[in-house]
Amino acid sequence: MALVLKYSGVFTGDCQNLVLTDITGDYSSINQTGYGTPNPERSDILVTALLITLPNGTQVQVPPLWSPGPLTLPTTQPTVTIINCSTLGYSSGLPEGIYTILITESTQGADYQTTLSVLNTCTSQCCLDKTLSELELEDCHCDSKKLDVLNKMYYYLLAAQNAANCNQFNKASQLLKVVQFLCKQKKCNC
Repeated sequence: MALVLKYSGVFTGDCQNLVLTDITGDYSSINQTGYGTPNPERSDILVTALLITLPNGTQVQVPPLWSPGPLTLPTTQPTVTIINCSTLGYSSGLPEGIYTILITESTQGADYQTTLSVLNTCTSQCCLDKTLSELELEDCHCDSKKLDVLNKMYYYLLAAQNAANCNQFNKASQLLKVVQFLCKQKKCNC
C-alpha cells in the first residue's frame, strides 16, 4: 500500500496557535500506509507544504517546512508543528470556526497529500468558563434563567465539538453560531 498521511490538529487554550501533529506512524503489518519500506522513509520527505483555509475562506500558504531544518516535518518521532496566529495574519488570537489544512509532503518522485479540518472553539470556551466562574451559589437556587443559559452554552459547545470530531463540520459550524450568539449576549469579552 502507498503512504497515507495522517495528521491531527488542536488549538492552544490561549487561541494563539494551531498545533499539528503527524500521526502517520511507521510501516508495519498493522499500519501498511505508514513511513518506511515499501513506502517512502521519513528521511525521503524533502519538503512539507501547508495551505490553510481560514474560517473566512482566506487561504494562507505557510512557508515550506524543509527537511532537514528546525521545523522539520516529519522526523523519526511524531512531529508537532506550531503555527502562530501571526503566521496566519492575525495579531492577537485565532478567530473561531473551521480551519482546513492541505498538507503536502514531497519526495524526489512523488507528492503525498492529506486534508485536515479542525474546529476552533477557543473564544466560546473562554466565555463559558468565565460565565461559570461568575456563577454565585445563590444563582443555583433562585435564578434558573442563568442556569438555562449556561446549560445551553455548555451543551451547544459540546455538541459542536462532537460534530467536528465526527467530521460533520457544517453542523459544528451551525452549533458554534448558537454559542457565539449566547456569548455575545453575555458580553464575556474573551
